[in-house]
Amino acid sequence: MAEENQGNVIARGGQEIEVQLETGHKEVVKVRLLPLGKMPDFFKGLDDDILMIQLVTGKTKRFAESLTFDSGMEVVEKAHEVNFPNALRWSERRAKRLAPLIPMAEKGMKIQRQLMT
Repeated sequence: MAEENQGNVIARGGQEIEVQLETGHKEVVKVRLLPLGKMPDFFKGLDDDILMIQLVTGKTKRFAESLTFDSGMEVVEKAHEVNFPNALRWSERRAKRLAPLIPMAEKGMKIQRQLMT
């Protein structure tokens, strides 16, 4: 997404797109820019498209499941476009914060293995 377009998405809190339900009904939904506290949920949604649709649109599971395949994919792809830059930044910060704990965890696992033998 172009930087100026990203600025517009931020100002609007997301981006509206038209989706189609399996019934043929069309509706405009906002694919929301997720707040900081929802970043863990964004990563869960990467493996669960229905959850991702619910998360970024604020709609129900029933609504997400009633989208046509193409509309569901469009929402998921737009969710990635709108939220991935922030999610990447969040995950990089988290990795830096947790990196010092890795040697401690490895030491604990080594001790546990020794106790198990």
